[in-house]
Amino acid sequence: LRRLAAAATMLKLSDEDTRLLFELEPHDAAEQLLAAGLEVALVTEGPAGASIRTASLHEQRPIAHMDAPIVDTIGAGDATNATLALALLHEQPWGEALERAMLVAAATCRAPGGELQLP
Repeated sequence: LRRLAAAATMLKLSDEDTRLLFELEPHDAAEQLLAAGLEVALVTEGPAGASIRTASLHEQRPIAHMDAPIVDTIGAGDATNATLALALLHEQPWGEALERAMLVAAATCRAPGGELQLP
């Protein structure tokens, strides 16, 4: 994975993934992958939100609050990843993109089945 990361633009790392694959905390794994050549690390941390890390930037956002109850958390990470991939294509500022991603992830958690939802 470290060799593949060197050729990647962006990689999503969940807290569970990094503990299983690397036996590291997510931000430590992100730092190692960035040092190996990864351009952008997206670290998702469930209810704690997510962060974007590059060699020169660290942006963190909490999960967005919504009045509707959480129904299903399946798909929240994928919703975050998809929103940030789109932001990467459109060259959006990372902080703004991460804010939007947290809204999309929160909306996705309000519907059953893990289908992407827009706020």
